Amino acid sequence: MFPMEKEKMAKNLAKINYVVLKALLPYIILAKLQEGQATVPTIILEIHKKFEIMLSPGTLYGVIYSMERKGYVKRNEASIFSCRKSWIT
Repeated sequence: MFPMEKEKMAKNLAKINYVVLKALLPYIILAKLQEGQATVPTIILEIHKKFEIMLSPGTLYGVIYSMERKGYVKRNEASIFSCRKSWIT
């Protein structure tokens, strides 16, 4: 296989991994919340460790707010004065 083909395949694989991760993001967030309270920064770090993909906070907040509107998660009111928001299931 030529070096350019390997490079192209690696880029395509990275794109596929990102798309799959975004599709599974609500389930990953719920799994993390089942372990206890979680903040967006801790979820980002966990995803980065496990999947080697760095997501922006805006990506996670969008998914979490959507889950909150559907009633899957709720904001932890105890953290309202904290600079970090946390959610619970």
